[in-house]
Amino acid sequence: MMAACVAAVALGGCAYRLGSIAGEELRGVRTVYVPVVKNETYEPNIAVMVTDSIIQHFHRDGTLRVVREADADATLEVKLVEFERKPQRSGRRDTRVASEYRVELKAEATMRKRGEAEPILSGKEFTGETEFFIGQDLQEAERQAMGLLSEDLARQIVAEVTEGW
Repeated sequence: MMAACVAAVALGGCAYRLGSIAGEELRGVRTVYVPVVKNETYEPNIAVMVTDSIIQHFHRDGTLRVVREADADATLEVKLVEFERKPQRSGRRDTRVASEYRVELKAEATMRKRGEAEPILSGKEFTGETEFFIGQDLQEAERQAMGLLSEDLARQIVAEVTEGW
């Protein structure tokens, strides 16, 4: 009796993923190819940051392995469609100057299994967002916020793919 209890506790503590994580759509998909994200916004260099963040999130998640296109069971294509910077708070001394901004990056993701015409995920919209305060330099503060913005967007996309619909 004691051995059964110890086995139940040991297995319950380390086996947190049983069975298929995603839905039926991902049956047989173990690897994914992530091409460079397409950028239809005016924000330069953000596509590479988002691509890197998506790949890193897949590595951390471990559900799907990122591979070359020729070896992939599926392809995840992401297109950045809108970048927005919104002032959130004005400065103490001059209310015409913003001291805090909110940035949003909207994207559409499509995932296809190899050899199938019908996509698993078709044009699903995602919005990454973050806020930042301006110190001495708006451009530097925004550049630092871009990493957080791309991480938030990537987290949402990978969670949608790996956790099912």
